[in-house]
Amino acid sequence: MDQHLLGFVNAIDASFKKLVQESVTTEGIAKLSVNQIHYIEAISKLYNPTVTDIANAMNLSKASVTAGINKLVESGYAKKMQSTEDKRVFYVSLTDKSASFIQAKTFAAQSFGKKIEETLTPEEAEQFKTILIKLTRAFKEK
Repeated sequence: MDQHLLGFVNAIDASFKKLVQESVTTEGIAKLSVNQIHYIEAISKLYNPTVTDIANAMNLSKASVTAGINKLVESGYAKKMQSTEDKRVFYVSLTDKSASFIQAKTFAAQSFGKKIEETLTPEEAEQFKTILIKLTRAFKEK
């Protein structure tokens, strides 16, 4: 990989993580592990998921997801509700605490986008957008 591209990827990664952390700290949200963040993101993308739904979406074992979700429940980031039809099934939802995290992450992403827009000329921004669309498609096809 070209050193400039590698440097860009590393700089973007570090910068975005810093923005997210600053936003999270500002919101007064406790530090979350990478896995907890992934669980919160998965739950927010799925509608009233079960542990099995989350495990399938994340391509993880049900046991791993159950343990991770239980930690989120204990720390107040998620709640589990038992199905009225099947008592073996539990639905997982996010609490207001998690919603604050999602909002902080969204704010960080918007700040990141604004920084890119401020750095590039309108022509460069249009070229960059075209390149990002192409790269996004390539990574989604993976």
